[in-house]
This record gives sequence, C-alpha cells and structure tokens, in this order.
Amino acid sequence: MKHHSLQWRITFTTLVILFITAMIAVVATFYVSHQETGEVIDNHLRGMAVALADLDTRPQSYYPIEDEDGLWIDIFTSNKDPLTALPMGFSTQRIDDENFKIYHLYDNGRHIIVRERTEVQEDLTTLSALQSLLPLLVVSGILLFVLPFVIWYSFRSVQKSTKQVLHREKHDLSKLDITNFPKEILPFANAMNGLLDKAQDGIDTQKRFIADASHELRSPLTAISLQVQRLQGLSDMDKIQTGLNKLAISIHKNQQLVEELLALARLNAHILSDTPTSVADSIKEAIGFLLPIINDKNIVFDADISADFSVYIAPTPLLQLIKNLLQNAIIYTPETKSVSIQLGKTPPAHATLVIGHGKIDKHRTLTISDSGTGIDAHDYHKVFEPFVRLSHSNSSDSSDSTGTGLGLAMVKAVCEQADVDLYFAKSDFGGLMVILVF
Repeated sequence: MKHHSLQWRITFTTLVILFITAMIAVVATFYVSHQETGEVIDNHLRGMAVALADLDTRPQSYYPIEDEDGLWIDIFTSNKDPLTALPMGFSTQRIDDENFKIYHLYDNGRHIIVRERTEVQEDLTTLSALQSLLPLLVVSGILLFVLPFVIWYSFRSVQKSTKQVLHREKHDLSKLDITNFPKEILPFANAMNGLLDKAQDGIDTQKRFIADASHELRSPLTAISLQVQRLQGLSDMDKIQTGLNKLAISIHKNQQLVEELLALARLNAHILSDTPTSVADSIKEAIGFLLPIINDKNIVFDADISADFSVYIAPTPLLQLIKNLLQNAIIYTPETKSVSIQLGKTPPAHATLVIGHGKIDKHRTLTISDSGTGIDAHDYHKVFEPFVRLSHSNSSDSSDSTGTGLGLAMVKAVCEQADVDLYFAKSDFGGLMVILVF
C-alpha cells in the first residue's frame, strides 16, 4: 500500500495553483497592458492631429529621418493627393509597402493625416506590456521558492512529534506534546492522545486482571500441592481415596477457574456479529445447561420468551451473558423458590442503571428475577469486579462459594462492548431483578 505525503501534496497543489494563477494573471495583464498602451499611442496620434489643426498650419509634409522610427505628418488643402481619400478617424492602411496606423482629421478645408508604422506601435505596446509584467513575475518567482519552505516549516511540529514517538520506549504511552501543533491537525492529535489514554487504561486493566488472576490461582495451586504431598505420605487406601476425591474437586474448581479466565480474555475480540442472533434461542440454550441445577433445587422456573427479538451479538458471548446472569439467580435462590425470565418487560421506575448510558427505547429487554435476598445498592458496581463473589446472603465478598468470581466480570465485558444497558432492581419475589436493555 502506497502512502502519500501530506506535506508534499499540499506543496505540489499550492505550487500548481500558484503557477496556473500566475499564468492567467500574466496573460490577462499582458493583454490589458497591451490594449491600454495601444490606446495611449492612438490618443497620441489623435492629439497630434488636433494640435496641428489648432496651430493653423500650412499645407506641408513631415517625415522621419531615414531609418529612424517616428511620425509621418501630411497636411493638404486639396483632394488631389491619394492620401486625402483615406477614411476619417483611425484606420490601418498599407502605404509604400508598409503598414501604418493612421488618424485622418478634416478641419477648415484641410486634411491633417498623422500616421505611424504599425510595427513600431506593436513594438512599443509589447515592450510596455512586458515591463508591467516584471513585478508580477518577480513576486511569483519568490513565492515559488518561499512557499515550500513555509509549508515545510509549518509541518516541523508534526515531524518533531513523529520523531518523539519513534524514539519512545515500547511501553511508553504518555501523551503527545501538542503545544505547537497547527489547529488543523490538533483534533487528530487530541484523538491520538485519547487513544493512548484508552490503550493505557486497557493495559492497566489487563495488569490488574493478571495480578488478580495470579493471586487467585496461587492459593488453590498451593493447596493442591499440599494435598498431593499429604497423599504421598498415606498408606491407608480409604484415606487415600477420600483425599483423591477432595483433590478431584479442587482440580475441577481450578479447571473451571482457568476456563473462565480464558473465556474472559477472549471476550475482548469477538463480541459483535454481522448476522442477528435470536435472544430466545440463547435463553433456551442457557436453560438447557442449567436445567440439572434447577431440577436439583426444585426451583419454580417460569420462562416467557414469546416477545423474541434478534441482536447483533455473536452467539457465544450472548449465551455467556444470559447463562451467567441466570446461573447467579438460580444459585442464590433457595430451594423450591421461584426464578423467572421474561422478554419485553418494561423496567420498573425504581431500577438502577449499573452498566451503560440509559437507552431511551426500552422495549427490547430481558428480565431475570430471583427469590434471593438481593444485593445492597452500594454493592451494585462492586459485584462486577473480577474475583468478587457473592456469598449466599447475596452480599459481595470473597468468601468461599461454588463460583469463581468471574461470571459477572464477563457480563460487564459483554454489556460494555455490545452497548447493552444493565439495571438492578428489587424483584417481585423479594430478591434481585436484573434487566438487560439491548
């Protein structure tokens, strides 16, 4: 891919426009000056004839010295000379094999004829026109050399910033110095600084996530290592079997944690889709995954998904979004209590916006209600941080639970990248109501 130079393009375009404008100005100035000079010379011929008429001169003829340019003056009182037959006023005639510009005046019985060779007149007008072009040509020549330098100098600030970026360390995401940037490029520079800020925020988030993940994995891996060491020192098969069972549970938990960590990392790339995904189909699939838990807890489950609609979210992220929210509702709902999921339900007026900007159109909604104890309002935002888990009292903490603390972090990632609003409110069952607005 060939990249063009903005500086070269501006310089080239400016010089071409300047050259074309200068040529037009040169032609126009030459033409106007040529015409005006010709008119001045014509007025000179007429003025000479009028002056001779006022002087009451006698019939006579005046000719220039040989080989010298000048005026021919003829004064006649009779019509015998062929020159008296020339038309009155200005005319161009060929006399003695030469072309003349002639002014013929008839006054008080006298024919006053003043003439000049057209070659001489043309030379004078051309010379005068060329002299009038000299300042324009000088200015145009100066601009042709000065403008490229001015444009180059104007781009120095951008070139300096480019060098500044090129010589940065690879982890340096500090803002560009835009103190001397031209106003025309300032919006782009500000956008670049905004992008650098976002990149820095993303890196900081990733660093925090990696640190949290490392901390979260360190303890269970250490526990597994200790369990293995204890098992190595046992000889009782019953105790070994019991230890292996506990070890299998620990490994399963850590496997689940690693899988969710990988899923959360992958969510940064493939959220949106060019093809629509049915929300009702995703709900059915999520229910299929969670049906064993629903049956085991004898939960009264109600699903109203008749008001189906499609969204441009990839099937896997949409499934994880619905599955994680529905799974939390089921986990924190006591046995034999109720959980419901509904499409198209209008959010209640007391609902609190937790993620998003608050869409005006709130008809495309998904509502999940449970019978748990809910979440305190001051914990609404906290529960979406990675590795923050809800205890069975639905308060945010880091106590032991069956989850990994990553489910709601995935929910937040999908909502933010797919522009989905999320609300919390108290459900009709007394627990938590989660509303997604697509």
